[in-house]
Amino acid sequence: MSPIVAWAGLAVALSPAAVELATFWLHTPWARGSALLAPLVGACLVGDRAEPGRRRAAGWLALGAGLALELVAFGGGVERFGRPGIPLAILGLAALLGGPRPVRALASAWLVPMPTWLVRNVGPLLSDPVLAGAEALGGGPGALSGALTEGRRELLVAPADVGLQLVWLGAGLGWLSAALRDAPLAGALRRAAAGAAAGLALQVVLLLAAAGLVALGAERVAAAALHQAGTPLALLGGAAVAWRHHASKKPS
Repeated sequence: MSPIVAWAGLAVALSPAAVELATFWLHTPWARGSALLAPLVGACLVGDRAEPGRRRAAGWLALGAGLALELVAFGGGVERFGRPGIPLAILGLAALLGGPRPVRALASAWLVPMPTWLVRNVGPLLSDPVLAGAEALGGGPGALSGALTEGRRELLVAPADVGLQLVWLGAGLGWLSAALRDAPLAGALRRAAAGAAAGLALQVVLLLAAAGLVALGAERVAAAALHQAGTPLALLGGAAVAWRHHASKKPS
């Protein structure tokens, strides 16, 4: 079968999950950064060809599991559970066709935002200590209640604003950078870990900056910085990754 026909067929099969994912991006500010990684993911998927037929059994397994996950999710009325089926099916078809390589195919996983339950339950483990420290330094109460406060000024903080969104995006940018350089799996994991650490550091800096802005009476600026942080990170980080990839291809 022609690769073009196979990929077109998979696109049709995954269209329900893709539409649901796009709708989630549209209505969820903290998840939009993942959408902005799509051009880099596309570059990973179309910029590689490997030898066909080397991982056929694993390919059929991954492809079937991805499509089954989508079918079960939509059949059971929990459509969001079908999102991971997109990268799983892409990985499977890539293995069957012989390209792109697994590290490049797995780049599609970063199109799927971090699960909401993880944002809600794990995010505060990061935000609470940072907010508590900011409040202690500023002398204001109430950080552990999920608010940045200073005197009578208060900015309510949602878990998605202060938790792991930048960690997830940083890891994705690291992985994409490695994938575009055709790094092995271990190299991609190292770059993803480094990107996650950078995202965590940036998230802490943003939290402290937001506390300072609240103290200065700039609650709206603080809210915008926290709510929309993933968008500029994805834009600037994605541009940097693309530029480095383009520069590395220039003849010396």
